[in-house]
Amino acid sequence: AIKYHSDVDLLAVFSRKDVKWGDSYISSGRFLDNIRDNLLERFWQTDISKDKQAVVVCFGDGEHSVDVVPAVFWGMNDRKYPVYMIPDGLGEWIPTSPEFHNKYIQAADERSGGKLKRTAQLIKFWRECRSPRIPLSSFHLEILLAASRKCEGIKSYPQCLHETFELLADRGCCAMRDPIGISGNIG
Repeated sequence: AIKYHSDVDLLAVFSRKDVKWGDSYISSGRFLDNIRDNLLERFWQTDISKDKQAVVVCFGDGEHSVDVVPAVFWGMNDRKYPVYMIPDGLGEWIPTSPEFHNKYIQAADERSGGKLKRTAQLIKFWRECRSPRIPLSSFHLEILLAASRKCEGIKSYPQCLHETFELLADRGCCAMRDPIGISGNIG
């Protein structure tokens, strides 16, 4: 997180029965509404709103915001990592595996000698300094850097940044296919 510019993301895990209505699942948008309403009852003096995939709780006059992302445990993947369903921003549910994605990013960061995470931090800071702010998600950026291997090898940070900006420009910041095959497209 970057103080005053980015938030903390929390994955709130629910059981499947919490998202069922009869024999089917409720929309992720409706579930987000339910979570927002519940949090408003508990934190009635706090600014709480619904985002595409999360409920945003702004503490301290908005200086400390927390994104609460509801997740439903779905099962284990073939490598024994938990898979969850989270809101997709359009009312449906999409799979994710934070532990497996983090392992993928961590392995790439280690191969880069720690440059991947630091390059991502520099780009996130640049993103926040832009006006208007560029809608580039941290997760998309880190997965893109891991998959492209732009920070690996003997390179300076200016080289890593230059190659990453070139990659982002060439791709038009489009969503990318999840390289580990869990989440479909990552935007």
